[in-house]
Amino acid sequence: MNTLRSALDQSVKEVLSNLPISKDSEFDTHDFITAFLNFNESVYADLFVRYKDADGAFRAFHSAIAHCMNALEKRGLIAKVCVDGKKKRVRSRNIKGNLTYNQVWVKL
Repeated sequence: MNTLRSALDQSVKEVLSNLPISKDSEFDTHDFITAFLNFNESVYADLFVRYKDADGAFRAFHSAIAHCMNALEKRGLIAKVCVDGKKKRVRSRNIKGNLTYNQVWVKL
């Protein structure tokens, strides 16, 4: 995960600036993953290959990215959106086109 974290650290400003932001300034985890993929496809592919043998390779890789997003939150770059004390989650399409629930975030 350290290599993934390094790659995200090196490109976090560009990824955050290329996020599709809703009218409420919110984005979800899938938006972040897509922005990372679009910003540097070759780095994404190189890192993804490391998960190719995992059961559910995309899910495993994207889960690792989500864990790195928690580190970005600790650094004060993004924050989880909460509603009534609960983390806000939305359904959106993952890279395979399936609707899944994931965290909603805002840039700080």
